[in-house]
Amino acid sequence: MEIEINQIVDYYAGASVSFSDAFTARVPPGCKATGQWTSATGGGFVIPLSGSARFTIDGTPYILKPGIIVHGGPGMPLEKEVVGEEDWIYALIHYKLPREETRRWPLYNRHFSMYTGVNSRIGDLVVQLLQTQAVPGGMAAVKSKTLFMNILEEILFSAKRQLQDENSDAIIRAAEYIRNHYAEPISIAKMALQSGLERRRFAYMFEKHTGMSPISYLPLAASTGPRNCCGPAAIPSPILPSR
Repeated sequence: MEIEINQIVDYYAGASVSFSDAFTARVPPGCKATGQWTSATGGGFVIPLSGSARFTIDGTPYILKPGIIVHGGPGMPLEKEVVGEEDWIYALIHYKLPREETRRWPLYNRHFSMYTGVNSRIGDLVVQLLQTQAVPGGMAAVKSKTLFMNILEEILFSAKRQLQDENSDAIIRAAEYIRNHYAEPISIAKMALQSGLERRRFAYMFEKHTGMSPISYLPLAASTGPRNCCGPAAIPSPILPSR
């Protein structure tokens, strides 16, 4: 299911998610499982560590390998098949959302993927979480909750960083043009011309990079103005490197 990364960020920024449990598994090549279901008590992330597999969640197939993470909602039909010649090694992290919040945050009950690129820090944090949750005691439980949020943060940061592709320069050029001409009548076509992108693609990429439409950016451009065109305030914050 295609879900915008900004929607996912908004979900986790506002929802009262809490860590439930985590485990890892190694599955040999050729193994296939059908007639399964995701956890009935919470949502979860499948984080590939090595190898590749096809997960079909509620009829939608996802090819998973390091750098691609999939989310599944509770109680969804699931099929799994290891593809390739390598063992499929993955971690599964479950979390919960209070029942009274599930209507407000529908992504909890949906499946979607996030492309993070290969990020060794995610794997390191997952290993720490697996080790910590195995330790009894309150302090270990607190640390497990913290590690869960760290993993979630790193996943979202990484997914956002993937938007810093060849289109970033085009969007930055358009943003600068808007700031320098915000007092004039500016059409989407003029903005797109400055970016070098086709009109519809420009509008789509601008919102994907900044979290707002080009028209919505105009009031922000008016407040920053051309005087800041060389400073960080000149660029919508999602365009700036995340770290």
